[in-house]
Amino acid sequence: AELIKFNEILNRWQKNVIQQNRNRLVELNSKLVMWSKTALNTPRNNLASASMGIYSWPEPATEKLKGRFGQAVTGLNALSPLASLGRGYSILKDKNGVIVKDAAALKKGDLVNVKLHKGQIAAEVKNIESE
Repeated sequence: AELIKFNEILNRWQKNVIQQNRNRLVELNSKLVMWSKTALNTPRNNLASASMGIYSWPEPATEKLKGRFGQAVTGLNALSPLASLGRGYSILKDKNGVIVKDAAALKKGDLVNVKLHKGQIAAEVKNIESE
């Protein structure tokens, strides 16, 4: 009889522990759901707010940025070696592919490569005049 009573007490205790754990899981799950909604909505709201700010920029500010961008592109084009080739300049390289900056670096008979705006030329040095 005592064993049966002890078994009933143990069963009630187990059911009580299981119910407490179930309740705790339900509570934690609801907190997780609420947290995930909040955690996702905050960045989403920040992004929406930032994008609305971009669309509400005044027209003069946008035009000023476009102008600055255009100036930067113009400046980069002026510095571009390819743009220099388009203006009639060329790039002369020795047989090792090193850009030649001084005629004294070459000697008669050296093979060179000349890069033009459109195409390349292989040439042999016939004469050198140094400044």
